[in-house]
Amino acid sequence: MIFTGVVLVASKYSNGCFEDYAGIEGFKTCVINKLTSRFTIPELKSKKINDLTRSFSNIQIGTNPSDETIRVLCKCCEEINKIIQDNPLSNIDIMNIFFSEFNRYRGKSEHGQVFTPDHIADLMSKLIDINENDKILDPTCGSGSLLVKCANRNNNKWENIYGNDFDTNVLFLSYINMLLHNDGITNLVQLDSLTQSFCQWVKRYKITKVVANPPYENSGAIDILKNVLKNVEDGCKICWLMPNTKIEKIKNAKDILKNNTLTDIVLLPDIFAKVGCGDVSLFIFKKGEPQGNKKIRGWWIEDDGFETVKNQGYQDIKHKWPKIEQDFLEKWNQGKYDKEIDPNISLSYPKDVKIEPVTKEDFEMTLLQWMLFNTGKIESQNTVQSCFKLLIEFMKINNLDDKLNFLKKISKDK
Repeated sequence: MIFTGVVLVASKYSNGCFEDYAGIEGFKTCVINKLTSRFTIPELKSKKINDLTRSFSNIQIGTNPSDETIRVLCKCCEEINKIIQDNPLSNIDIMNIFFSEFNRYRGKSEHGQVFTPDHIADLMSKLIDINENDKILDPTCGSGSLLVKCANRNNNKWENIYGNDFDTNVLFLSYINMLLHNDGITNLVQLDSLTQSFCQWVKRYKITKVVANPPYENSGAIDILKNVLKNVEDGCKICWLMPNTKIEKIKNAKDILKNNTLTDIVLLPDIFAKVGCGDVSLFIFKKGEPQGNKKIRGWWIEDDGFETVKNQGYQDIKHKWPKIEQDFLEKWNQGKYDKEIDPNISLSYPKDVKIEPVTKEDFEMTLLQWMLFNTGKIESQNTVQSCFKLLIEFMKINNLDDKLNFLKKISKDK
């Protein structure tokens, strides 16, 4: 991803023009020269570019691509940059598309990182009333997709956009994303959100809005949230993406509500099931006001209209999401929530369970499956024939008590 992204950035700032080069190593040198000559000041920006190009330089290419293959790559990058330029930024986040595609083959990383789908990132930026005066933080910025969406809503005042990540390679992806959207990457830093250094850094900038999709494993999502809440400004709104029941499962997580309010829980469609996350929700917090007995508004976006396309990932092929999102935001703005949640009872969205009526046939089939389970493994033709004989006898019995007695006998006899 870093290799692809750096070439894309170099193409953007050289208008797709690369000088003559000799093989892949020569091409890599050409790409690095394009970037380092373009960004010489200020010093902070220059250092980040040098870190990025050093990582790019160290990437080992598994094969030795021909010059023609490299030319095709450059042509693709030129065309992609044209797409970015010709479309409003709010409509396309090309690097998030890249990252989602690459990670489709990798799933969840060793750090529990799950990249935010583009349409969900866009929705998150709309739920916390971002304006151009806000100072916006993503404490686990990953590829930077959430920050790009937030910048689109604050009139691209990039100097008010702040992001950090503990994983240097992932942070480099965020550098790339910002460079593709004309930002100087100045306020992106390599920091672990669980450290005191992070707390001091956040407090310094008087953050007023936060968006995040933190790591889900263990208590990390809650621990980072606590650090954020302690150090942002009073009244700060936070949109936090995490498993629906996370607060209820982590010890002392409810302490968050002693000095802050959980105003809304938005249960999302089943978008992260493939990486083992189950139901996920957006949790909207407000800093500095104790929850008390204030009820939480519960919302459910049951379906986003996306479908899994073979070899192409999760896509809105029927273009359903724009209407779904529009209808949801209308309900949101009118305060027409789906449920009222008592914080003393639950801190997750209570998902409805659809109960189907049980027919006589369903019940008998369950009994039969239990019977077959108790007869042991079907290992021979004789066993198969015995099972069919038992099935025929079972189906001939009409009285329920007689059926149960029959099953009890079989269970004893195996």
